[in-house]
Amino acid sequence: EEPGYVKTLGEHSHQVCLDAINEADLCILIVNKRYGGEFYGEGGVSITEKEYETAISQGKPIIVFVNQQTWDARYKWSK
Repeated sequence: EEPGYVKTLGEHSHQVCLDAINEADLCILIVNKRYGGEFYGEGGVSITEKEYETAISQGKPIIVFVNQQTWDARYKWSK
């Protein structure tokens, strides 16, 4: 099975994700319990967070789905 996008050999998968955001008309954010892998270019930021920031900076519409248990636990983890 082939992916529905062009994969440039030698390009980091995180960059491929950000390139996909650049090409997208809108973004869908799915939030669950795990934070996600650390973005290769910045310490302390997940690839998901970097994708979100990229979409926001480009003014892309974002549709967000949050797992109910994660939503209910949000106060436990807020600062």
